Amino acid sequence: MTIFHGWYIHRRMDTEGREKLIALCGRERGMARRISETLGVVPATVSRWMRTTDPEPEYRLALERLYGIPANDWLTDEERVVAFGESGGGSAD
Repeated sequence: MTIFHGWYIHRRMDTEGREKLIALCGRERGMARRISETLGVVPATVSRWMRTTDPEPEYRLALERLYGIPANDWLTDEERVVAFGESGGGSAD
């Protein structure tokens, strides 16, 4: 993670969570805006989740509950090794 003038700039690898959010938003016009309204964040936040940053844990859980994107799907392979002791640990899709 890089810190630039007090802002955190995340350059993350693609994750299953990001891919699923992109697919969900691509299926229906205005979905990203509806997600942002439902979660109480600005649309730019959802856009960042699709490009470079990951949602905070509480939003990962909300995305899982409301839209079926498992919270663990936002973990990278390296994070899964730390969290679960092996590769995998995401959804069983």
